[in-house]
Amino acid sequence: LGLRPSPFVGRDEETQQLLEIVDEVCYSEDVNRRFVLLSGTAGVGKSRLAEWLCQEVHERGLMLPLRARYRKIAAPLDGVVGAMVQHYRVEKARRPTIEKVLLNCWQVEEDDDEGKTMVAGVAAWLCRRKDDDNDALGPTGKRFVIDRPEHRWLVIRHAIKKTAERRPLLIWLDDLHRASAQTFKRLARLERDLQDSPVLLLATMRNEDVTNDPTARARIELLLEDFGGVRMELEPFTLNETQDLLRETLPLSTEVVTATAKRAKGNPLFALQLIHSWALRGELSLNDGVYNVAPQALEREANTTADLWEDRLNALSAELRPAALAAAALGGDIRREVLSSLLSK
Repeated sequence: LGLRPSPFVGRDEETQQLLEIVDEVCYSEDVNRRFVLLSGTAGVGKSRLAEWLCQEVHERGLMLPLRARYRKIAAPLDGVVGAMVQHYRVEKARRPTIEKVLLNCWQVEEDDDEGKTMVAGVAAWLCRRKDDDNDALGPTGKRFVIDRPEHRWLVIRHAIKKTAERRPLLIWLDDLHRASAQTFKRLARLERDLQDSPVLLLATMRNEDVTNDPTARARIELLLEDFGGVRMELEPFTLNETQDLLRETLPLSTEVVTATAKRAKGNPLFALQLIHSWALRGELSLNDGVYNVAPQALEREANTTADLWEDRLNALSAELRPAALAAAALGGDIRREVLSSLLSK
């Protein structure tokens, strides 16, 4: 069963407000840097709303969207550096190759000595390969060593400024509350040091994670104050909105839509995970163009999305389950030398 991509329903007030802020950043002569915080409980739709805005501004040609992730266990492609690496598509590239990409994208002239120096610095920042030869010169003919915080900020600022030259930037800071203290310092400097570069910072924050973490909460509140930002608290879906979401996902029977929406209690992620769990277990049956669920499946309790993930994991064969557990432990960004070491044992 191929489930449709997660549809976007509801959130009319929030989408309207976000588009108004986008217009301010793109067209206002006075306001070109804004900060918006999307907060709410887990699964309420913060990331889905941020994803919608990224797609909207990209399709309209208004802004260039970049996604910076912040995970519980930091990975090499976390943060703004990961967003830049993915934008320029240099995930596995060596430093000389990255220099060539940047020279072409930024149209740096042959006699622009300062421009080539900054390209060398940004390439050194973006390079994720641990086996890169730091002594080898690339097409810039420059060697740039990032050994001080000020050097790092210099190349970060230059990379953002050059990337925002053609279109304003929309930087999605996913789960910003997990970011380091240094990240918050650099974000605050964006407001002061990038006066001429139009940037919209769109952050998401899970309320449960900051309840017992006053430091992370204080950092985000200070950042909101520095930018004069806007906090948008996302409320759970109404029963009708949850039912609309389910109908847009699959042609489900009225009984299944009603039961699923009631169990979801306004949490769209939980509602979608229920459908995925039934699909993976083979408990959806198609009759006359409408999907039904076996009564015993409808009655089976799953209190959280974690329970549903356990159901999906248990539905895998015994041979595949260890691989799924290993992938969950390793994450999406695995260094080649680590993987080689593990496979050789």
